[in-house]
Amino acid sequence: MLLRERRQTLSTFPSLQDAIVETATWRLARLRNPKLMLQVLSIGWSSRRQYGAVIAGLGTPEGREVVLQRIGDASAPIAERRELARLTASVGLIYHWYAEIDSDNNVRFKSSIDRDNSSYITRIVRLSATLADEEIALALLSGIRSTVFSPGLPQVEVDLEKATTELIKFHRATRSARVRFAIESFISQRRGANDFARLQIRSKPVLSLATLDTVETSKVPGTIFVNREETWLQDRDPITSVVLVLEAIDGGPTYVVPVVSDKLQKAEAGRGVNRGDRFQVPPGIRHGKYRVFFRYMDGNVVAAESYSFETLL
Repeated sequence: MLLRERRQTLSTFPSLQDAIVETATWRLARLRNPKLMLQVLSIGWSSRRQYGAVIAGLGTPEGREVVLQRIGDASAPIAERRELARLTASVGLIYHWYAEIDSDNNVRFKSSIDRDNSSYITRIVRLSATLADEEIALALLSGIRSTVFSPGLPQVEVDLEKATTELIKFHRATRSARVRFAIESFISQRRGANDFARLQIRSKPVLSLATLDTVETSKVPGTIFVNREETWLQDRDPITSVVLVLEAIDGGPTYVVPVVSDKLQKAEAGRGVNRGDRFQVPPGIRHGKYRVFFRYMDGNVVAAESYSFETLL
């Protein structure tokens, strides 16, 4: 009740940081009751320190189990499930790490070792593959990429080996371009050439995803704003140009819009590059539905194409 009442006050005066709320949340975190922490999240957090208390309060094996169960609960509010998916990595991907909170609210982690991390990362992947909501699945996949900060831990490597097999199954089963790109990028950066070959993707220098920014597009009539995410598998040197392709779904004309050369970023193998650009829609374009994607050229040869999206132009 206290947290809810104070939250309403902070909604009226958002610049205030409520020390009472923070103190109360840290006290709740010390109780190691994950369900209480979920209640705090449902009320809403008002500062980074309060959020840190919630993370610490969930930082136990029991907390991680409760988080996964709630994410998988289709009856739970979708916004809550998305938020929990986004904080999964912060709560910790090492299953037997325990957050200890001292009297000054400092947090340190203690761990006990198991052979395979209780298959926690594998179970996260399996859960993501069952979800109808793409945003939750992507948040979970993004979270497991934080394992790059714990290289070489034996239990994590065993878990990741099994998780990779599940990722490949998910990649084959899903139609989501965003999910497929996320899986490909993770395996190429984290697992190496042998596991990447299991995806059975044709050889190319870059993995790429094109997505439409509807908000930015709406700001300037006659333009389209497209985000481009890239994971480079080889150095960029062979790529001489990149173009945006607008391909009519009904088999009508295809339009090609060059990406300005000074917007081509130098990239090395293993590096990810993200950017967004505004493109002028070709004058006189026929109204209809188009498949939009990037094409990477090595001279006159098509070296790679991005995942596409469809939109009305």
